[in-house]
Amino acid sequence: MANLLFLAALLILPFFIISQTVTLRLEYISEPVISIDFIFFCLWLYPARKRRKKKKRLKLKQRLKYAIAAKSALERFLADSEISLNSLRLKSFDSSPSKSVLKSQGISSLFNTLTAYLSAKAKNIIASDSISDVADVNNIENHVDIVLYSSIKNMLFSFFYLIYQSIRRK
Repeated sequence: MANLLFLAALLILPFFIISQTVTLRLEYISEPVISIDFIFFCLWLYPARKRRKKKKRLKLKQRLKYAIAAKSALERFLADSEISLNSLRLKSFDSSPSKSVLKSQGISSLFNTLTAYLSAKAKNIIASDSISDVADVNNIENHVDIVLYSSIKNMLFSFFYLIYQSIRRK
């Protein structure tokens, strides 16, 4: 009987782990930071500190193929994800008032486009009341904070879909 319970636990445990929620946080204050939170671990990704040698550039056709594959994989990932927009602030202060106004309107239209795309593709989107697209003149820091809630199953399927789309020949 104990062996049967152990076998049942071994069969159920992978399904439990795969269905758990994963939090993917994209944050930019002074540098971009990506954190992935799961039940058993937390992974923090920071920008590289060392400069690497330049690689051979891909041709336009190859770059377009990868961009289309990444777009379809992103749409597949967002279809089952919930998104929380906590903070979207960029400074737009410039020495010239006209440049400052144009810059702030460009930032505002970028955020509106981003929010519209995410609300069309994501399962659910939650926007915080404290979102302001243009930071104060006295505030010298940029701050972007976006949190995605998804399952590990959804992340894995999207990743394998990206690989499949990028190696598939048309």
